[in-house]
This record gives sequence, structure tokens and C-alpha cells, in this order.
Amino acid sequence: MQRFASRILLCTILLIPFFAQAQFTDKFDDGDFTSNPAWSGDASEFVIENIFGDNQLRSNSTVASSNFYLSVPSALVNDCQWEFFVNLAFNTSGANYVDVYLISDSANLKVSNNKGYFVRIGNTPDEISLYKKTGGVSTKIIDGTDGVTNSSNNVLKIKVTRDSTNLWRLERDITGGGINFVTEGTVTDADVLSSGYFGIFIQQSTASFFQKHYFDDFYAGAIVGDTIAPSVNAITVVSNTLLDIFFTEPVEKNSAETSSNYSVNNGIGNPLSAARDGIDSSIVHLTFATVFQNGITNTITVSNVADIAGNALVSASEDFLYFDADTSELYDVIVTEIFADPEPQVGLPVVEFVELHNRSTKVFDLSGWIFSDASSSESLDFYILLPGEYMILCPIDDTAAFIAFGNVLGLGSFPSLNNSGDALFLKNQSGEIIHSVSYSDAWYRDALKKDGGWSLEMLDTDYPCSGAENWKASNNVAGGTPGKINSENGANPDETSPALNYALVQDSLHLTLVFDEALDVASAQPQNFSIDNGIVIDSATFTNEALNEIKLTLASALQQNAIYTITATAVADCSGNSIGVNDSAQFGLSETPDSFDIVINEILSNPVSGGSDFIELYNRSQKIIDLRDIYIASIDEETGDTNAVIISAGYLLLPGNYVALTENPQQIIAQYFTPNQKGVLEVAGMPSFDDDEDIVTLFNRLNNNSVIDAVHYFDDWHFALIDDLNGVSLERINYNEASQNKNNWHSAASTVGYATPAYQNSQFGESLSSTSAITLDPKTFSPNNDGYQDILNIHYQLDQPGYVATITVYDADGRKIREVASNRLLDAEGSITWDGINDDGEKARIGIYIVIVELFNLAGDVEKFKEVCVVAGKI
Repeated sequence: MQRFASRILLCTILLIPFFAQAQFTDKFDDGDFTSNPAWSGDASEFVIENIFGDNQLRSNSTVASSNFYLSVPSALVNDCQWEFFVNLAFNTSGANYVDVYLISDSANLKVSNNKGYFVRIGNTPDEISLYKKTGGVSTKIIDGTDGVTNSSNNVLKIKVTRDSTNLWRLERDITGGGINFVTEGTVTDADVLSSGYFGIFIQQSTASFFQKHYFDDFYAGAIVGDTIAPSVNAITVVSNTLLDIFFTEPVEKNSAETSSNYSVNNGIGNPLSAARDGIDSSIVHLTFATVFQNGITNTITVSNVADIAGNALVSASEDFLYFDADTSELYDVIVTEIFADPEPQVGLPVVEFVELHNRSTKVFDLSGWIFSDASSSESLDFYILLPGEYMILCPIDDTAAFIAFGNVLGLGSFPSLNNSGDALFLKNQSGEIIHSVSYSDAWYRDALKKDGGWSLEMLDTDYPCSGAENWKASNNVAGGTPGKINSENGANPDETSPALNYALVQDSLHLTLVFDEALDVASAQPQNFSIDNGIVIDSATFTNEALNEIKLTLASALQQNAIYTITATAVADCSGNSIGVNDSAQFGLSETPDSFDIVINEILSNPVSGGSDFIELYNRSQKIIDLRDIYIASIDEETGDTNAVIISAGYLLLPGNYVALTENPQQIIAQYFTPNQKGVLEVAGMPSFDDDEDIVTLFNRLNNNSVIDAVHYFDDWHFALIDDLNGVSLERINYNEASQNKNNWHSAASTVGYATPAYQNSQFGESLSSTSAITLDPKTFSPNNDGYQDILNIHYQLDQPGYVATITVYDADGRKIREVASNRLLDAEGSITWDGINDDGEKARIGIYIVIVELFNLAGDVEKFKEVCVVAGKI
């Protein structure tokens, strides 16, 4: 009897360690990991650290390319649950990861032949996966989602269960709270059926990963009872009729496969069938009879689906979008707003942005699209742009500033937009141009708004390539309308035909045509162009993303000292406007300019407020000169500093032709009469010329920067009787006379608007002296508005510039009836008209009239002319 009792007592004592090893928890509240329970191994490589009042186990090794471990006795193998908190404060990698052994037959986790199961956190795919280890070989049996631990702060709660049927389930909660678990996968495996230890194994490489592994809240024991209903974790759109519903936990088969538990709006209704996944029972596959429309957001409502424990989801709704990315074409997506100069702030965030608009009926995935300006580019991330949508592009760090305005996509390297003008390009994944805009600050059409704080808005999105005429400063009080329809929006049709600006010769067999706007892609055809002198065109291709330059390859070589004419016929812009009849340009092989081949012919250094300077050049030689070989510069007389820029990437100045150089051609054309608009050339970064005096210089960069022409001008070269010199140019009188001869320069005449950009000067004269003359034409006129000789033309040809005229009409009795001109500054030759109306606003009576023309200049020269005319009429 005594012996039997002793045996019973011994069995009881032996069972106590077994149960202690079979189940354990450890929150490190006692600040010790060596007892209760007792972790052992590389104990010196771990410490307990208090993190905001919570004790956690932390790695303490500072040895590079090392591994270390701790383990604790545990005999749990099945019908059980393991749960723990982990924070890896680094991006994991193939050399920096953690293995948490759930089952191991050896306390030493470094040995290669231990047997068991472990969760690997990290490794090359940055994932959380379950491995089996037998015979010294580790095999992945649940492959977790890639990229989960690709973060500098991986806060995780991990749960693993193995039921009585050996079904494993791996779950993780990236919040660390242990509530929002997501299933990484399930698998059935029974290869290892015994255990001795649970443990942590750490692999680390460099100092960047030292002492950054944190652990807490270990639990190993019975499977915790489930009282929480499943929820919808994610929805995957498989096709236009198939949906996969991902629940937060396994769901019960009958409720999961009841079609009436799922319903989609927009007339789609219940699925034809619902099937729980054969491997992962937290996934349900739905098949619908009605297709999902491309680019339309739908809502699915899920109800009455229960988990394995019988907890039922009452109701939950989630949105989903089916899209099949369409192939993009030119002008499907366009730039509709540009915010290049955010300061001074008017109302919008002080951040540059551009707005994109999907003007098509297609759905686009913007992944891999490229947005760029003339100097830099950046690739767009995944973004679904739906038909009619607007989207804001801005720097990635500033996306929060525009969230309230609409859809936003941040770029890691947003191109810096130039205030005064830039070229913007949008390309699709294949590198094909979708839209381009080359803007300037003249597009604001408002001197105040172009100084900053206001965006540029496209007026009519039906004409995306029509340029300056289709853009204007925003009219919104905030300064712009990012993410929505523009304030300046409405019909603004493009009815202007494209024009051939000029032709550039690359070499004797290649020619580039430059147009004033983007062309229709079908315009690049050899048959659309013809060249005189028997030159045949082999091919035609676009050379730039703005689609306004076409390269022609010729069948026969161009000859030196010959001027050719090319004519464009069947060319249209992107709005469908065909080019004008016989639109042509002259060209030829260029020659190197010598000194005085080109002269500085007109200088506007003192523009009107908000206006632009211009310098006019004249080719007085018989050479074709390419301006890409020439610098224009302003030179500081005191310091000698030279501000020089290349005039053009290519522009042919033919013999006897003019060209006006400016930063803002549109402004010059709008301000002055310019019959040769093609001769007004934009020069990026044009030197700034002082109002009172400066030195304008042309350099030949092909001939050691030799000077072609130079003018040191002064404001007292202007006509002294002009009170306001703003907007008045200085004109060269004779291009054969010396450039620095003060008497060879004069203010442009008032009769031509005080400037003559890109055409013959108003004060032009072949020599500095000739005979003045006044003539009347016709001498008899009848101001009855019948279209025949209704006005009197008073023609003048003067011996020199600088004359001021007063023209008075008297009747036969010597009475003054009309002052036609009073102190008007004249050009070298021209006409002034009299319409037959007297100073009382009445038509002059029929009879003889005397026209007195009085001329004087600052040199004291006075001339007086008397001519007779007749006012006729019906009696």
C-alpha cells in the first residue's frame, strides 16, 4: 500500500513539468526573461527594454553578419495556437530576418538538423511565411504576401493555429493590435508531431540593423474561442463578371455559397453562383450574369455570411471598380491647367502643379506614363483615370495640400516649371506623345496675373493643340481651379490654319520645316510638299514631340549659292484646319557670315510697361546665313561683362531679309503692325538692354567669336521732341552706313506706330540726302463714298528723317477749313490722307482747295510746299 502511494505521488510530480512546458505566456512584466518561463540560449544578446511603460524583449547584439537565438521549453504540437507581437524597426532583406520557431526538437536553434516549424519574418521577398524543417532542409509551406515588411517600422501581431486535423493557418495584423488579422494562407501538414521548444532566431548583417528587434505578448496554448463575426478584408475584380471576396477569417460553407447573401448595385444584382475556395476558406468566388461596365464604380453588399464558429456578418458594403485599361491615343488625355508661378499667393497652395483631363470615353492606367518639361521627366505611378476625370500632378511631398481640391497624384521628381515659359509633354507607357504644351507668360493676357499666384487655364478642351489663343489666366478668386472644370471654360473653336514659319537646312539632303502649331499626324507625307528646281522629296517624318516640325529627306542634293522655295499644300493642324494656299518658305545651304554681313537695324530697348525688347537684324549680304551660328549680346561698358545667348537652334536669314529677335513674339505682333509676322523670332533668355544706353553686339561663334556688328546706342539718339520714349524704337536709316554713326539712327515714325519689327524701317533711306517732294493723288477727288476717288492722298518723300509736318487745307478765299496733321513726326516717305471733311465735321463744298505742307527738323531746316486740289461732286 505504501509503495503504491509513492508511485502515484511520483507520477503527479512528473506531470507538473509537462503541463508547464505544454502552455506558456510571457509579457516580460517582471523585467526578466531567464525565469518564469526560462528562456535560454544567447542570453547576452538580449535585454528587456521599457517602451512607453511596456516591457519588451529586445535584441542587443552589435556583431555584424551574425545570428543568435533564445528558446523556451514547449511541447505544443496540434489543436493549439501561437501568438506574439514583433516590431522590426528596419526594412527586412535576405540577410536580415527573424525565424520564430513554433515547434523545435532542439533547444539550440542554430543547429542545422533540428526538426520543426517556424515563421520567417522578412527575407528577400519581405514577407511573413510558414516553413517546415526536416532532415536539415527548410521548406516554405505557406507563402505570405510579398512586400509586407518592406518598411522601416514593421509593427506586427502574428497568429498561427494548428487544429486537430493538422490544418495550419497563418495570420498577421500590421497594426500590431491583434484585432484586424489577415490570413496569409492555410495548409495541411503532419510531418512533425512532437515538440520540445519554442524560440526566436535572428539573422542580422550590418550596424543598420543592430538592436532593432522587439518582441512581446507571447502566447502558446489552446485555440482561443472565436466570438467575432467575419468582415470583408478585400475585393479583387477578376474579370467583368468575376469577383473574389476576401474575408478576415475562414467562412462557413453554406452561408458563404448562398448567392442571395451578395448583391451589387447598378442593376447587376445577385451573382449566378458563389463558391468558397477549395484551399483557402476565407475566400469566396462570385460569378455574375451581368457584366461590370468599364470604369464604373459599383458597390457590393454582403450579409449573413458566417465564420466557422457561427458568427454571422450582419451587413457590409464595399466599392469596387472594374477597368480594362484602354490604349491611349493623341489628345485622349490633355494638360488643361498650369500653375507655374505660385507666388505671391492669391489663394491656392504655394506649390506648382499641372492638371490633366481625360477628355475621352476610355479608362486609362497611368502606370509608366511620363510627364516632362524641356529639361527633366518623371514616371507616373499606378492611377486609374476615368472618362471625364480631372487629376492634379504635383510634387509627392505636397499631395496633402491638394487633397481638398480633387484627385491628386504626386511625383517623386516633379519638373520645375519655368515662370516665363516652358514646354510640357505627356507620354504613355510606350513613349508615344499624348499631349504637349509650349506656354509663355504672354498667355495670361493680363499683366498683373502673369506676375504670380494665378494659373493658366485651357479655354476649350475640344481644341487641345491650338496654342496661345486657347489659354488665359484663371478667373477664379482662388487663383485657379485644380481638379475641376476651369473657370475660363467655353466654346473657343480653332478656325486658324497652320502656317509654315520657316525651313531649316540640316545638310544638302535633309530639310526641317517649322510650323506655328501642332499638325495632324497625317501631315507628314512627302506628297504634301513640293520644292522648285526639280528637287524630289523621298520621305517626311515628325522630328519633335510638339508635332510642329517635319523632317524631309531629299532625293538629290541641294546646290550651294542657290535659293529654293518649298510649298506646303495638304497640311492640316490637329483641329482639321488646312494650310493656306501656296504657303511657302525659302531656304538654301548656309554660309559663314563675315563682319558687316548682318547689321543691327532696329533697337527697342525701352518697351511700354509690361512689354518686351526687340532687336532687328538685316542681312545686307548675298549669303544665306544660319542664325544658330550667331550670338547676340549686351555688354556692360563699365565691367565689360557680356550677356550672350545663341539666337536660334536654326533660322535661315536670306539676303535682303529682316528678323526681329525678342523673348515674346506674340506681344510684339500684338503691339505693332507686323506684316512679316514669320520674321518675329523668339529668343529664349534674350539679353536685357538698358533704356538709356547699352552695347548690342553680334558674335560669330564659328569664327572665334569675331564681331559681326555692334552698336553702342544712347537715348539722346531719339528725336528730341518725343516726350515719351516708351515703346519707341531706334531705326537705322541706311544699312550701308557705319553702325556707330549717330546721324544714321532716328526714332521710328509715329505714322507706323513707332516701330517696324521685321520689315523695312520707316526712316529708311538709300542715302542720307536727297530731294524732298510733296505730291497729291488724285488732284481731283469726290468724297461721296461711292468707292471711286473718295480720298485725297498727300504723298511725301523727304531728303532725311526727323521732319515734323503740319498740313493745312484752305479754300479758294484763303480760309482755313481743315488741319489734316499737326506736328506729326514723319517717316522717310509715306502718305497722309484727307477725307474731304472740314473742321466742322461737314463735307467740303465743291471747289478748288489749297494744301499747305510745312516741314521742319531740329537742325533748323524748314521747308514749305503748296499744292492745289479740287473737291468734285454731282451738280
